Amino acid sequence: MSGRLSRRELMRGGAGLAGLTLSEPTPALAAASYAPETVVLVQLAGGADGASLLVPYTEERYYQARPTLALPPPGRSTHATLALDDRHALHPALRALEGLYHAGELGFVVGVGMPALVRSHCDARRSLAASVTGLLGGRAPLRMHGAPAAQLAQAFEQLRLETPPRALELELPGWDTHAAQGDAAEGRFAQAARELAATLMTLHHGLGARLERVLVVVLTEFGRSLTETPLHGTDDGHASVLMVLGGGQRWGRVLGRAPRLTPEHLTSGRHLEVTEDVRLVLARLALGEAPA
Repeated sequence: MSGRLSRRELMRGGAGLAGLTLSEPTPALAAASYAPETVVLVQLAGGADGASLLVPYTEERYYQARPTLALPPPGRSTHATLALDDRHALHPALRALEGLYHAGELGFVVGVGMPALVRSHCDARRSLAASVTGLLGGRAPLRMHGAPAAQLAQAFEQLRLETPPRALELELPGWDTHAAQGDAAEGRFAQAARELAATLMTLHHGLGARLERVLVVVLTEFGRSLTETPLHGTDDGHASVLMVLGGGQRWGRVLGRAPRLTPEHLTSGRHLEVTEDVRLVLARLALGEAPA
């Protein structure tokens, strides 16, 4: 399709990719020959807490750092997290997505973020947007507007076109959880997570077989602190989690190098360090590179 970009074009337009090469190895993704027709970016505005999206339930340090916010390990309560593998568990508000993961349609990449620690939402969003635009050969994604339902309606209109845009962008608010982040069932995070799950399920059902040609990428400007605040929230942090759906690939795995939770491995003593450069991950996804 004419909207696809070659590896050379991606590098030529690679604003924000200075000093990086697409042949640079990463544990997250390995080469494949298929490139998605359209990329749908779902931005979690405000900085989503990766340690709540995917809970490192075997790490004692997680429970020590979050005496009131830590989510129950799998199988321990009605609202327990949902084990995906022997290290990561899904927030129970994302329960609707569990089946997609086990069917190989949904995947996660942990430790994702920009290498530099940026605490400004505006600066972080601007840097991420510049990287995405560069990867698209200087063409910014077509942004949807309004409430999530209105954005989805606009997105489906665009995706039904004979020649759909190379990239669309939706934005889900509510992820800046400095206070009252909540628990497994109630609170700001659970509410935002349920909206995310509903959005992805709507895309999954609405696109149907077209998910073979459309890649959905869920990302955020930065993560949140491992330690909780006195107001039972988390501060703006560093690494978070990226989610992928469709694109003609088989997912069903948690990819990337999980950040270590011991104090000496935390950025500024509080934040999960970036182990996967989001610019490289996005570049590989745009080229259709799939799990090894």
